[in-house]
Amino acid sequence: MNKFFDYFRIRYLFRGLKDQKIRIKEVQRWRKAFFHYLCNLKETSYDYLDRYYVIEGFARSNIRLISRAQERSNIKEPILICVIRNELERMPVFFKHYRSIGIKRFAMIDNGSTDGTVSYLKTQRDVDLFQVKDEFEPRIKLGWINRVVSYYGIRHWYLVVDADELFVWQGMEESSIQDCLYYLNKRSITRARTLMVDMYPKESGWNQEDTFDKNFQNCRYFDCDTYYHKDIEDAYLVCGGPRNRSFGLEIWLTKYPLFCLQKNELMPNPHTIYPYDNTKTPCFFAFLHYKFMTKKDFVKMKQYARKDKYGGGGFEYTMYAKKYRANQDSFHFYYPGSEEYISSQSLSKIKEIDQLPLLPK
Repeated sequence: MNKFFDYFRIRYLFRGLKDQKIRIKEVQRWRKAFFHYLCNLKETSYDYLDRYYVIEGFARSNIRLISRAQERSNIKEPILICVIRNELERMPVFFKHYRSIGIKRFAMIDNGSTDGTVSYLKTQRDVDLFQVKDEFEPRIKLGWINRVVSYYGIRHWYLVVDADELFVWQGMEESSIQDCLYYLNKRSITRARTLMVDMYPKESGWNQEDTFDKNFQNCRYFDCDTYYHKDIEDAYLVCGGPRNRSFGLEIWLTKYPLFCLQKNELMPNPHTIYPYDNTKTPCFFAFLHYKFMTKKDFVKMKQYARKDKYGGGGFEYTMYAKKYRANQDSFHFYYPGSEEYISSQSLSKIKEIDQLPLLPK
């Protein structure tokens, strides 16, 4: 009975694709993948209660392509996807980093920016700029990402990032993302486990008055010995880090942002690729995560704390807001075990991150 209901629910939702402004490759493939997802998802799964959100975001959100990249890259190049809203101050650092590691194709999905982000992105010659004006919801957002993947097709490598995340690996100064993909392809690895590493300064952990550039330069420190494994049915997860140490929050730090989708695969949340795999695969990559850095970030934090759709019902952001009000002048993440990020080899101090054995071509 449930399969019968799910089949017609997907058929109904996919009818909305005819009104979409951007094309979709292999409609039948995506319909089958979502049907497989619904039919095989266990009630004990992390995604079970939210299982329709990503499908609705995929099929019903009105996503438009508002400008194309002026420079067309090789079809085999990895495509970076990022959902963004009012992140203009982060963009120079963001593009400098990702271009330096070899990204030549950017698919930026703007969700109602009002700070000049859209105008800035239109001037970037390697950016396809998409726009969606639907209200932001984290689970719907994953539908947008899968929708853009369907626009380009599944026979690509994708790197899905947030604006406050910089993708890194040991030895990146002497290699590129293409070298990483060469290794993964040779090993038939199609999804790459990544650890989110929160970065923070040595002094105050809030930094809301300084400029983004100054705060970014100061956020050079990270935890290397506070991570731990958490068993769940859907994925191999690592938790811990400074947010656990300072707030007692169990934040999921494992992500699978670098992937090449196979049959029936899709991305239902940032921490897994479906079908799920909870085995301990090598973790060659990390995100340097720069969360609260400017006054604008704290305005967002307060907004998120008031909305129950963010960070575990808003609880995570409520904790940040309380800590901020209690000791905004003295709070800091830095502790005796903090390590300074000097180069990518600094990642070797985190035992959860493995050395990527790059292969000669």
